[in-house]
Amino acid sequence: MHESLTLNFIIKLWRYTERCYKRSLINRVLYRIYSIFMFLLRGSLIFNFLTKDKSVIENSFVYKVYEYVVDLSKNLIDLIRKIIKKYMKYSFVYKLVHSISKIQIYTIRIIKGSWFTKFLDYIFNVDKMEGQQTFNLNLGILAAIIILPFAPKIISLLFIAFVVFTFFIKLLYKEDYFLRKSFVDIPILLLAIVFIITTITSYNLQGSLRDLVIHIIAISFIYVIVNSIKTENQLNAILTTTVFTATIVALYGLYQYKVGVKVDDAWVDVANNPDLKTRVFSVFGNPNILAEYLIMITPISLSLFWVTKKIFKKIVFLATTLILIATLIFTFSRGGWLGFAFGIFVFVILVEKKLLISLIPAGLLSIFIMPSAIINRILTIGNLRDSSNAYRIKVWDITLDIIRDNWVSGVGFGYIPFKETYVKYIRTMNVYHAHNTYLETLAEVGIGGFIIFIIMLFIIYKYSLMSYRKTDNKYLKVITAGLLASLSSILFHGLVENILYLPRIIITFWTIISFILVILNISSKENRVT
Repeated sequence: MHESLTLNFIIKLWRYTERCYKRSLINRVLYRIYSIFMFLLRGSLIFNFLTKDKSVIENSFVYKVYEYVVDLSKNLIDLIRKIIKKYMKYSFVYKLVHSISKIQIYTIRIIKGSWFTKFLDYIFNVDKMEGQQTFNLNLGILAAIIILPFAPKIISLLFIAFVVFTFFIKLLYKEDYFLRKSFVDIPILLLAIVFIITTITSYNLQGSLRDLVIHIIAISFIYVIVNSIKTENQLNAILTTTVFTATIVALYGLYQYKVGVKVDDAWVDVANNPDLKTRVFSVFGNPNILAEYLIMITPISLSLFWVTKKIFKKIVFLATTLILIATLIFTFSRGGWLGFAFGIFVFVILVEKKLLISLIPAGLLSIFIMPSAIINRILTIGNLRDSSNAYRIKVWDITLDIIRDNWVSGVGFGYIPFKETYVKYIRTMNVYHAHNTYLETLAEVGIGGFIIFIIMLFIIYKYSLMSYRKTDNKYLKVITAGLLASLSSILFHGLVENILYLPRIIITFWTIISFILVILNISSKENRVT
């Protein structure tokens, strides 16, 4: 009874707040500002670039050269296939691959008829290889996503490298396997080349190799996902697995909050946050890193909740979304909160603009129900007396000095060359990165690499928004909005953190991009059919 009265009171308070807000001067002023902003945006160069027909780009000289290189690589792969068939059929490598396939076949026979079979058939695509059934790479992709947060980083990297190796072996051995090409590939490949060059020219070659290996494995994993996930059902299974994995991570974080896990003194400015006792970090060891992971996955969970029609699934995805958001709140990561808020703004703009009116009264109402620790933490955003904020500003200032002295080619790819260079500028501050992805990238790879990185992001947004506008498929529209919200969240968080620092976040970042590319492929296929 008490809970019912409380709920009714909250609902009535919400409706009253919303009515007052709609009639208020603040609403009229904000709506006017929004209208002016949208008017200016539609006439801007950025908006025109993002919405311009992609045929202009795909008819360009650069894209023609890229097509020629891809076609040349296809011919080379066909030649290698012929050589393998003619000379290597009885080799050790061929027998090894064939033996692995047989193991997979025996596995299927064992589980055939069990309750688990339907689950496998739903998630894994089964194909034919020499007239026999075998798991395809979707199994490896799913396993990689599941183990990524939990396994030691070296295990995760080795497993993903094995999946990539398996993909290229299939590419050589199977005639129906081929590389898909897209204009989005060009800046990604150019960025990979920049990573290699700036590793070679690095102040610390060995230190740069660490980050190069991680990024090359992660970027290669993109092509495995893009060339393996071809249907909505497969994409849905991958996204669902990603959300459930993150939910397990989040539940452990909530457990930490309940038991009151000890907080590292470096994570809290006690003077400005006296009520803050616990910051959860789950399996990531650091609350800010956990926040980076959560803000990439939560919009996906929200989009699955939004687009799902079945009541049971809606309840499930509502639960996962609330769990992820609750854990994000208890990280007390201000950058994570701001990044997530920006991602939600992007999602609402794309999916349901009318909800923007409700977001402000929701924010006002939440002030009355939030714990004091959360409110105090929010109030410290932008407070220069907060030790964390003051520390970041000092780091950014010195990073700008490093950029001025190394703007052409950077100090070298990866955090180690940056860390060693930073010490030369000030020995009293031992930092690992610039606490800003864009300054860090500029310092590591120079102006050329930074421009390619920004162009890559612009092209991803451009193609995604064009696909969003053209497709009539509600599922693809909402999932595109969710993935763009994920990418926007982490890029916004990148203003106060180096998001491309730890392997788990690096791989998750590139995996989100791969999901976007999968959506583009599926949408493109549907548009050609219709």
